[in-house]
Amino acid sequence: MTPYRRVGSTAKGGRFSAGVDKFFGTADLQGKVTVVVFWAAGCAPCAEQLQLIEKSWQRHQSEGLVVLGIQQGLLLEPDDPGFAKANGVTFPNVRDTCTARLGPR
Repeated sequence: MTPYRRVGSTAKGGRFSAGVDKFFGTADLQGKVTVVVFWAAGCAPCAEQLQLIEKSWQRHQSEGLVVLGIQQGLLLEPDDPGFAKANGVTFPNVRDTCTARLGPR
């Protein structure tokens, strides 16, 4: 089992797509307090968590807090930015296409 990264550790390099012609990478986050939240469309606990994190982000983004949501799920499921929007999420979100599975095992 791979251990979780600890607070204060440096993330591995990478670039993320945040929409059409919008990209950012881990280098853009260097030196910033960053919260990464993984969620799935239709997940009731995720919706609750997203709403709480949104409130914290709204309160502290002017102080430099960065929040990045990562939607996980099956590749056969549609990308669902509507789930985040329906839950009042305005912080950036990307779709995890690297670890998503094609269907049930």
